[in-house]
Amino acid sequence: MLTCRHYREGLLEEETPFDPLEVAAARKAGTRVWIDAIEPTDEELKQLQDGFGLHQLSIEDSSRWGQRSKVEFYPEYVFLVSHGLTLDAANDLSDGEVHLFARQGVFVITVRRQPMLDFGPAVKRMQREQEMEHEGIGFILYLLLDEIVDGYLDTIDRLEDLSDDIEERVSAEDEEAASEAGGWRRRCGRYSTF
Repeated sequence: MLTCRHYREGLLEEETPFDPLEVAAARKAGTRVWIDAIEPTDEELKQLQDGFGLHQLSIEDSSRWGQRSKVEFYPEYVFLVSHGLTLDAANDLSDGEVHLFARQGVFVITVRRQPMLDFGPAVKRMQREQEMEHEGIGFILYLLLDEIVDGYLDTIDRLEDLSDDIEERVSAEDEEAASEAGGWRRRCGRYSTF
């Protein structure tokens, strides 16, 4: 599913399904666009490639999941892979990998798959912090990346609380807690390559 958000002077003008002709008209009119691609098909990625002049290698990267964080510079835009870590209801770490394409003054494209990071707070913040609109696409990109980093802090706080609980149980000689601590060490080790 491709959603297109049109911004003019820092304000969200409209949110519509992706239509290449509408996006082309918006770009000519000076409207910045943020395309949010959720679980995109190969055909949808091809539409983005054609509509925004994205290089085939970055599209191929965006069709493969499980990549390390990176930044790649292309002549007209930048491509980023980032990871947001969260704890789910069962306190298991979850990797919300996101791919971002950005071209100054023109567009930001986010590509997300399950488990998905919630960018709702970034959208709301964009509406509140309109004085930064002159920063253009860079401001949208900053807000999205800031949302990812803020999620790390929330996750760290929850991990510290869980760690404190395990330490208390280990101190009380709870054998199950010692085993749980080892399990946490193994689960966290999976994310050491980010």
